[in-house]
Amino acid sequence: YTSVRRLFLSFPDAEHGFLVLTDGRTMWQEGDVLFRTEDGGFTWTEVERETPPGYGGSHSLTMGAEFITPEVGFTAIRSSQEPLLYRTEDGGVNWEQCSFPPAPGAEYAEYYTIAYPPEQKEDRLCVYLSMEEYSELGGTKLRYESQDLGKTWAYTGEVLRK
Repeated sequence: YTSVRRLFLSFPDAEHGFLVLTDGRTMWQEGDVLFRTEDGGFTWTEVERETPPGYGGSHSLTMGAEFITPEVGFTAIRSSQEPLLYRTEDGGVNWEQCSFPPAPGAEYAEYYTIAYPPEQKEDRLCVYLSMEEYSELGGTKLRYESQDLGKTWAYTGEVLRK
């Protein structure tokens, strides 16, 4: 892989790990490749995806990737139209786009189009949506929470991250 833009490494436990590398970038489009380890990183195999995130494996820039369990993981894709967060529950073979309900009372909610992979907060997952792709950890965000490992999301408010 000669044109890798970013690497995302995720170990949901000591044995299972995932590596996403972005590849084949042209303009604002790229693909990505997913590797999996089941022995703590000693050996890696490419995951053959049946339904990859994006449109046939090609998509805008990858913003992040994170696995919560050896089966459940997320990939966030840059978008100026809507938040694009994809979820897998079979270790990366098949991916589906997550759906976020409207954010009642949030000013300019339609401009929050950048999603980042969820963060584990005690017994739930939290996703933050942003207006800008370069401010993942700061600024005003829309927060969504999930109690079912990201199958469904509920809007919980507008927050200021510092």
